[in-house]
Amino acid sequence: MPHMTQELSTNDAALQAIAPVDAGQGLRSLVPVPVPASIERAMGPRIAAPALRPFAEAASLCPIGALDSGMGGLSIVAEIRRVLPNEDILFYADSGNCPYGGRSDEWVRNRVLEISNFLLEQGAKAVVVACNTASAAGLEHLRARHIVPIVGLVPAVKPAVEITRTGVVGVLATPVTVRGRLLNDVIEQFAAPAGVRVLAAAPAGLVEAVERGETDTPALRESVAGAVLPMLREGADAIVLGCTHYPFLIPLIREIAGDRVQIIDSGLGVALQTRRVLEAGGVLREGDHKGDLTVYTSGDIATVGPIVRRLIEDDVTVLDGGTVASLHQPLPALQVETQ
Repeated sequence: MPHMTQELSTNDAALQAIAPVDAGQGLRSLVPVPVPASIERAMGPRIAAPALRPFAEAASLCPIGALDSGMGGLSIVAEIRRVLPNEDILFYADSGNCPYGGRSDEWVRNRVLEISNFLLEQGAKAVVVACNTASAAGLEHLRARHIVPIVGLVPAVKPAVEITRTGVVGVLATPVTVRGRLLNDVIEQFAAPAGVRVLAAAPAGLVEAVERGETDTPALRESVAGAVLPMLREGADAIVLGCTHYPFLIPLIREIAGDRVQIIDSGLGVALQTRRVLEAGGVLREGDHKGDLTVYTSGDIATVGPIVRRLIEDDVTVLDGGTVASLHQPLPALQVETQ
């Protein structure tokens, strides 16, 4: 299995804002640095009491659930498999409804709830929302309805701010992420105080191309160049990948951006945060078990299966995810306090 993070991969803004400490009596907790509410929600639980034995021992054998609008989340799954090789993983690729980027926040929230319910019914002990768009739209709703750890994504603006020499960084994302509160809060928290300018763009067609297994076509080159070249003209020397589909396009982005531009994604940071929350809850799987990856999809298996195996370079099992929406009726809107 390849190491998906070929460029600078580091803990994202949320992960760098917390640090593990010993809370006594063997309990591992995470102490926060004050951050906006949207970033805090994306970070996940900061203090997780471990499950009581023998329940923790049994729960540790359960798989990690992960979901994405399509196959892009496999870039996150690849890092989780590398960091946590003993863990079984159930990944739901919602390719039948991909992309999420042009959909309403309400639709995305309901869909993420439906898929997370499906994963929990399969026995998942935690859910990784391996999708920037879904994280931007629905994490608080997901955490309000589930007691298991939920790990989300935060655009990796903080490490970009720390390494830029020009004071300009770019973010390649989707429309939902670009207009969402989470990205704006990260910018206000880390970029604005440092005087760093953030240029965000939502190039068309990238997600759909990766879903087709395409990583370098004339249309892709045109779309990537249309987003990246204006950033370079403004002086950007770091580009944040704000969509989990985009790490599969790193070679193309690198060719267009050049070797002097740092390309940053959140894969390793999410994998490390997943390990932290499992350790904190006492449900990290140990021993010499080799973890298995099972992929469910709402798309056509005959189409999705070969692309999944090519992207992740592993002969994994791909199953029909069924009509998840028919299993769970959309829930009423949740009133969430905003700041």
